[in-house]
Amino acid sequence: MNEEEKPENKPKKSEYQEKPGGLFKEGNPGGGRPKGSVSVVDAIKRKLQEIPKDKKRPYLEYLVDALFAKAIKGGDIQAMKDIINRVDGMPKQTIDSNVNDKREKPEEVADIEEEAVRVLDEIAEIEDREKAIAEDNNGATDKK
Repeated sequence: MNEEEKPENKPKKSEYQEKPGGLFKEGNPGGGRPKGSVSVVDAIKRKLQEIPKDKKRPYLEYLVDALFAKAIKGGDIQAMKDIINRVDGMPKQTIDSNVNDKREKPEEVADIEEEAVRVLDEIAEIEDREKAIAEDNNGATDKK
């Protein structure tokens, strides 16, 4: 365990509390990837920009050439779709959120619904009786 990892050297949570207005205090990591962590995407981007030994072009150009060869010469439909999607973006997909479910309900569901309605009706009747009793009691105490 190095010096920074020792519990006594770690900042206390109160040091990271928000300032008024919802701003993080300086030094608060605030989520996300910690500083200094390894990014695979960044490493791939750097590698794609490198020029291989004994070559004149970067890896990126060879990658694009290979993809085009696979799509055009090889007739690979998925490679063609990948190229189109990279250029034009993925096609928008719409979802119809209007649902009109006319299927019959299973008998158990219908039975449960009927029981729920019956119980709710009973609760409403009990509440009405309790309300009437409370009103009668209030009226009886007012007359005394």
